[in-house]
Amino acid sequence: ETSLQAINATLEAQVYARTAEIRAEQERSDAILRSVRDGILMANRELSVLYVNSALSQLLGYDLEDAVGLPVEVVAGTDVRRQMQSAADAGEVWEGEARARRRDGRGFDAAVTIVPVRSSAREIVGLVCTLRDVSQLMGLDRARKSLIDNISHQLRTPLATMKLYAHLMQQNGLSAQDQRSLTIITSQIEWLQHLVQDVVEMTALDSGKAITTWAP
Repeated sequence: ETSLQAINATLEAQVYARTAEIRAEQERSDAILRSVRDGILMANRELSVLYVNSALSQLLGYDLEDAVGLPVEVVAGTDVRRQMQSAADAGEVWEGEARARRRDGRGFDAAVTIVPVRSSAREIVGLVCTLRDVSQLMGLDRARKSLIDNISHQLRTPLATMKLYAHLMQQNGLSAQDQRSLTIITSQIEWLQHLVQDVVEMTALDSGKAITTWAP
């Protein structure tokens, strides 16, 4: 009986220590998830919400108590669910942009990363999804593309037309004064064309698509 009591006391101490370790680990994990600025959503294989951090609650409007158990499409929108389903089916990490939805129904552009979670048997048992609102950046990017499109098309065409007519006028035997004036006009048109080309090239370089081989 004494031996059994000793064994029981030892087991209780081990259980208590292990429970304390698990609790401490959970507290550390919660602290990390709370400190992350991106919204984090965890779902099971059936795409029902298991956890959301405070950043996602602020982003989408769902508290943890409200979100747990709800389908992903209810909390984050159908586009996010579709990408999570694709990542689960493929068993691979997915990164890209998706159209997310807030609780009040407003949609926004989100940068999304989806990571499948596997069991010890390598089976997918859930997914972790991070979301970041990039609506403002996307809006700026669309405005930039629109500006460059206007510069490259709406300005290039009239400048080319002006330069053509200036060249034709130079063939008409103008006076010396008129020729000097036309030369100035032509040089200014060429300067504007050069400026337009510089803007287009800088934009292409900024996008990273203009350079295929990076080297010193």
